[in-house]
Amino acid sequence: MLMMNPRPGGTASTPSAPAFPVEARRKLTPCICRLAEGRRSDNVPRTMKKTLLLADFARDPAVDGWGIENPAEGTASAEWIRTGRSRIAARTGGWISPPFPVEAFNYYQLRFSSKAAGKTYWVANFFAADGRQLTADHYSSFDESAGWTEYVFCFRGREGASTARISFQPINGKERSVTDVGVAAVSRREAAEWADGVYGTIP
Repeated sequence: MLMMNPRPGGTASTPSAPAFPVEARRKLTPCICRLAEGRRSDNVPRTMKKTLLLADFARDPAVDGWGIENPAEGTASAEWIRTGRSRIAARTGGWISPPFPVEAFNYYQLRFSSKAAGKTYWVANFFAADGRQLTADHYSSFDESAGWTEYVFCFRGREGASTARISFQPINGKERSVTDVGVAAVSRREAAEWADGVYGTIP
């Protein structure tokens, strides 16, 4: 899986891209979209057609339907922090968003800011109309950062999906904080432009 690694507190590292023809890059775009990799938001189109999820955690996340996921063993170490920048944080277990509507094969953009002591996963979990969780999901990781770092990812609705929920799961018990979470529907073209930007950072 391709990894985009922005420098903490700085701008994304953008190595020179190989001199591939534009047409070849376009053929690779769907593959990159399926991987749902992330990059810093500096050069990503900001047009968001329809906001489906928005959270700055200024109030109790539970009021808005956010929940805590326990780890496989033990109890989650997760909390809502209101000092400084309001955020959700965890060392074990994780947070999961309320459900939001999705359509199969449509494109979506996820944005959030994170400050993490270690690598963390985000996951898009999909559910059928009857509430049954689908086996297939989208996920990726993002690296540790000493300061707040904004990330942008794109993913595609799974076949049979009616709703989705975003979860954040720390790895190896290292604390991470997340805030300003947003999900919006985007066009295929916008997803392709985002993927081209990701491709441009590949050495």
